[in-house]
Amino acid sequence: YATIKDRIQQLAFLNKGLKLVLIDERGDSPRRHEYHYEGGLKEYVKYLNKNKTPVHEDIIYVEDLQDGIQVEVAMQYNDGYQPNIYSFCKNLIPMKPQFLQNYGFSYFTNSMVSAY
Repeated sequence: YATIKDRIQQLAFLNKGLKLVLIDERGDSPRRHEYHYEGGLKEYVKYLNKNKTPVHEDIIYVEDLQDGIQVEVAMQYNDGYQPNIYSFCKNLIPMKPQFLQNYGFSYFTNSMVSAY
C-alpha cells in the first residue's frame, strides 16, 4: 500500500491542479488519502527538501513549450552533499539516475553555477 500511496502522491505533484484520491477498503478501517497540489513541481521540490536547509529561499522554476515538447524544471539547492535529481518522461515514467538527460542536466547546472 505504501508504494502505491507514494506513487499516487508523486503523480499529483507532477500534474499540478489534478486531485487524486486513493481509497483502501481492505480491513476493518478503510484508509483514504487525497492529494492535490496547485504548485506542482515547486511543491514537490519543497516536499523533497522538507528536512533539509535550503541554500536559497525561492525555488527556481522554468516552464516552456517548444515544437510540441513541454519542459518543466523546478530546483532548489540545499546544504546536503548528495545531489537528488529526479526526471520524468511524459509526467509518468520516472527516469533512472544513470540516464543521459540526468547527466546532461547535472553538468549544465554545475557549469552555470561555477561560471557564476
